Amino acid sequence: MMSYLKREMARMVMSPACGADPISPAGATPPNPLFGIRIETSEFLTKSAEDWSRVRSPGRARRRRRLGYRQNIAWVQIPDPAIYEIAGGFYMHPETLERLKAYLAARNGGQA
Repeated sequence: MMSYLKREMARMVMSPACGADPISPAGATPPNPLFGIRIETSEFLTKSAEDWSRVRSPGRARRRRRLGYRQNIAWVQIPDPAIYEIAGGFYMHPETLERLKAYLAARNGGQA
């Protein structure tokens, strides 16, 4: 998915006409336009991950966990790095958007 987004970003040229969204009423600009693409962010786009930092010996803990012993593992929510394309717009976590903007700025020589 990310390679598709990179190709699309590389093909687009910034112009004043890119700011208007033909789908939105009265030509209003999208909430978070980036090169004319509608981007929505949501704090709820997270995924669950295991935090093994409280375990003294992760290898031993994994082995014992397979045998059925309870381990001192915390489940945490981390930002989902994926970008979802739905109905002509892109949906992502705000931290993913910031990383994308930083990547594009570095790639374009400081211009985002």
